[in-house]
Amino acid sequence: MTTFVGNENVAPNSGATFMHDMQEQTSKRLNQTTPELICARVQRRNLLDTLLIVDNERKHSIWPVYAVDPVKQATRDMLISFTRKPVTQNHTSASLDSLNPQRELPMELPVIVPSQWQYRAFLR
Repeated sequence: MTTFVGNENVAPNSGATFMHDMQEQTSKRLNQTTPELICARVQRRNLLDTLLIVDNERKHSIWPVYAVDPVKQATRDMLISFTRKPVTQNHTSASLDSLNPQRELPMELPVIVPSQWQYRAFLR
């Protein structure tokens, strides 16, 4: 899951995410990909714009971030979250994976579901 937090000095035509069919070869540059295998183009511009990617169903690539003013640094701040099932015993990272909670760096993300009234008010 990727969530847009903000940006500075970013050109409006940069920083887009492209979704690809699983048949696309991994690690190809965007200009070398097969156009027919591009499923979607998404560009997050508003605070908390979020994209959920199911990695076993789609591949994705990111278009570079370009500066409006080339003298200043361009930044694009994203919150990246990974969720997944634990690996199986025969997976290559099985020795690194665990269902045990992290004792030194615990983390909790509360999910707040607004009431229907609040949701409607937010959309106006």
